[in-house]
Amino acid sequence: MSDVVVKATVVPEVQTMQRVELTRARGIVVQQQFQGAETAAALVGLPYEAKNIYKVGMLPDDKNVAQTSTDPNRWQPKSSELSLLPAALMAREESSCMERVCLNYCGCGNLRNLKLHFYGGSGADEYLMDRPFQLGAWICCPITSTLYDVADPNGTRNIGRVRENCDPYCGRGFESVCLCTQYDDVHELVDGQLELRYRIRENQCCCNGSSNNCCGGTCFRNDMVFDVLSPEGRPVGKVQRTFGGGDNVGAALCRMMMQFSNYVVEFPEGSTEAQRALLMAATHHLEYKLFEKSGNENN
Repeated sequence: MSDVVVKATVVPEVQTMQRVELTRARGIVVQQQFQGAETAAALVGLPYEAKNIYKVGMLPDDKNVAQTSTDPNRWQPKSSELSLLPAALMAREESSCMERVCLNYCGCGNLRNLKLHFYGGSGADEYLMDRPFQLGAWICCPITSTLYDVADPNGTRNIGRVRENCDPYCGRGFESVCLCTQYDDVHELVDGQLELRYRIRENQCCCNGSSNNCCGGTCFRNDMVFDVLSPEGRPVGKVQRTFGGGDNVGAALCRMMMQFSNYVVEFPEGSTEAQRALLMAATHHLEYKLFEKSGNENN
């Protein structure tokens, strides 16, 4: 862990944040913050990619995470609701500007090397997600994000990792190409051993899971729902990517076209603080892997 550098910088927007322990929450709500410079660059065709910023709030007690994309009881938050939701944590990307621009120009900006700092009301890091540049599991280089607890009294501690799963290779390859479905494993580090806690099934346009996600997370279909599975394959939670529209149609369409994301995540019953932190990291891992702009789409 010698390459993990933690910066404790007080940031203005966290001054009034009230830190809530993850074990006290039913789930979390993640809202990617609007980046004006990135949007302006995209409008004039420049391959600029800004550092991402996310707000992490706690799921309100009276709101339900979608079980399917058409669940009548699901929460379909407007962008104004998400903006007003109190922040429990903020997450800021740390990455090289040159690497972001170059990889975005080459069409693989979503694979960039980065660290994601999760910080609370003091401005000091609570968690750190470290994701090096990797080309993907299909060329034997699975995208892996490692999560550290940097607020532990005993020093920075490796909690575990989120990693692409392509085993068995042919079977997973068929599901990815023909069923638009991929998998990522959530491993917790216990006594020096990585133990599988959850598997996330990401079907982006089909029914290989609990939901038809075709055009999910857009104005055409408000929600896209991924399954959080136990090691035995039993559904134990959900990750809902939601459109977050509102009265201002132009702003909502801008968010969709610029690929700014919102998530509502349900924690599995009985999960620990570390396991919930790993699922929080898994949400951001999926965001970068599946939905972050790759760049150079016109080439």
